Amino acid sequence: MLEITRESLQQRYADLVDAELLRRLRADALTDLAREVALAELAQRGISAETALAAAAVAEPAVDAELDFPADEFERNPYQAPRGPVSAGAPSSAQQTPVDWIWWGYAVYIAALVALGVYRWVTLRQGLAMGGVLLVNAWALAGLVGWRLRRRWLHSSVWAACLAINAALGCIGARELARVAATAPPELVYSTATYQAVGNLLLGLPLLWGLFRYGFLSAPIWRRPAAA
Repeated sequence: MLEITRESLQQRYADLVDAELLRRLRADALTDLAREVALAELAQRGISAETALAAAAVAEPAVDAELDFPADEFERNPYQAPRGPVSAGAPSSAQQTPVDWIWWGYAVYIAALVALGVYRWVTLRQGLAMGGVLLVNAWALAGLVGWRLRRRWLHSSVWAACLAINAALGCIGARELARVAATAPPELVYSTATYQAVGNLLLGLPLLWGLFRYGFLSAPIWRRPAAA
């Protein structure tokens, strides 16, 4: 007998559209684990647990017998047909959670830093090395946006590579700060520039986390057909 695990449930529910997940919650026949996984999948799509449970409590409309297919018949069941570009995209503003707004605010902050860096690079002619760093930063920003939109952009390996490069740059920056702290005079160690550099490193950690989630923990996105 096939063992039901969290991973198998996640893969199964990732192939269901919102209406079918809500129908299963409404039926109140799920195990505690299945219910938890279903609510987590809806949360990833921008539907909070409160919204999902409230929607599941609404009486289900009558369905014509010709359309009432068993849930497991993927080919015939319209609930389990592959989602189109609309459902694969970003959730509507009405479905946005506070966490979503925090992430979007963070993305705007990163975009502003990249834009400021590009301006300084152009006006101060800082060279190809700085231009490469800015390009990597913009690459990471694109991955963050793709993760929050739940869009399948390029391939997961592209964002795994982006994570590795940005993590390497962060390690180089941290090593340089450690060297300055160990060898520089106190007036330089405790300067505004040092504090700013430490702050930039710490503020880059959520970006690395987002790239990690997008490249390694977003299997439903990569199983979904790319939007036309």
